[in-house]
Amino acid sequence: MSICEVNFRSALFRVVFNWMVVFNGKYQCHLCLCYLRHALTAESWRRLNNLKLDIVISAGDKLSAVNYILAKANQARSVVLMRPAHLALKKFDLVIIPQHDRPKVKKNVAITEGALNLIDAEYLKERSARLQQSGLLKGPLSNSCIGILIGGNSKKFAIAGRR
Repeated sequence: MSICEVNFRSALFRVVFNWMVVFNGKYQCHLCLCYLRHALTAESWRRLNNLKLDIVISAGDKLSAVNYILAKANQARSVVLMRPAHLALKKFDLVIIPQHDRPKVKKNVAITEGALNLIDAEYLKERSARLQQSGLLKGPLSNSCIGILIGGNSKKFAIAGRR
């Protein structure tokens, strides 16, 4: 398994690449690979080009065109987390979309009740330090803390069983 960060030369290169993929024909994968090579930083292109891929997984709409082109070029399966930007859902083997985005029911679409978030160990550590510095805590944090995330229904989304 390999995880690669994809870095474009600039936001403009990313936008131009995405639109070129949208408007290129079904069988022009080699041309889109050339576009991708020029749109990415040299280091990103080198890392991605050296991979032999069976499955390409991307998160977020900004990388859906990269996912599509890399999967086509490697004859690999493609999985997208979140709605792909500007590309039809049928271009991917599996699309995982939160229910609040109102996806159409299709055989390659998995609908989730919640959405992805960016909480990881580093984020929690940084937020814990900020909380300690805020003065809102009456004592020090211990290693055995329990966090409760309180959320609920919004205007456009309801958690099942909660009304």
